[in-house]
Amino acid sequence: MVCSAPRSTGRKSKECEARHRLDRAGICRRRRACYFPPVQPKRVRLFIKPWCPWCHRAEEWLRDRGISYERLDVSRDARAWDEMVRLSGQTLAPVIDVDGAVLADFGSEELARFWEGLEARSCEARPGSSR
Repeated sequence: MVCSAPRSTGRKSKECEARHRLDRAGICRRRRACYFPPVQPKRVRLFIKPWCPWCHRAEEWLRDRGISYERLDVSRDARAWDEMVRLSGQTLAPVIDVDGAVLADFGSEELARFWEGLEARSCEARPGSSR
C-alpha cells in the first residue's frame, strides 16, 4: 500500500507524511486518488545462502508482510546459483526476483524501498490513477 492510514479515513500516517501532499483536513491526496491493494506479484523468487544474515532478514521481511515466495538455496542447487548469477551479475546473496524486477545484495531497508517502487509502478499502471 502507498499509505498505511486506515482506508476509511485516509488520514496521514508517518509513512506518507513526508512523501504525499495532504489536503486541509490532513487527508492524503495520493491515497484518495490511487488506492489499490498491495502489490500481488505472480512470482517472487528469493535466492539465499542459509548462513547469510541478510537472507534471513529478507525472508523475515517477506513473511511479516504475508508475501509468498520461492526460496532457492544457491549453496545446494547449482541451477539456482547459475540463475542468480545470470540475473544479478554477481555471487552475493540475497537476490530477489519479483516478476522480472531484480534486486541484488540488499538489506531489509533496500528491500522496503524496492517494494515501494514496485507498488508505485503498479499504481501508475492502473487506469484512472492520477499522480
